[in-house]
Amino acid sequence: MTVQQRQTNLIKKISSITDEDALIMLEQELSFFTHVNGKDISDVLKPYEVDELIGLVSEPSDLEAVDEDEYKRTTAKWRLK
Repeated sequence: MTVQQRQTNLIKKISSITDEDALIMLEQELSFFTHVNGKDISDVLKPYEVDELIGLVSEPSDLEAVDEDEYKRTTAKWRLK
């Protein structure tokens, strides 16, 4: 599919949406990905929030991961009626 075809397809799909909330969501997503007004999501974050996000991204993804069986054993007493 060419870029032109993709654009035409998306325009048709967007034009058929009648849910205003869905359109607002699309508008917000587009503004984020196209950096409308030269803004980025980090422009509205406080410096400590940016630092926290950088720290989270830098953490190994399996740092404190447990498998499902261990999770069930650990939380069994809270799942009882």
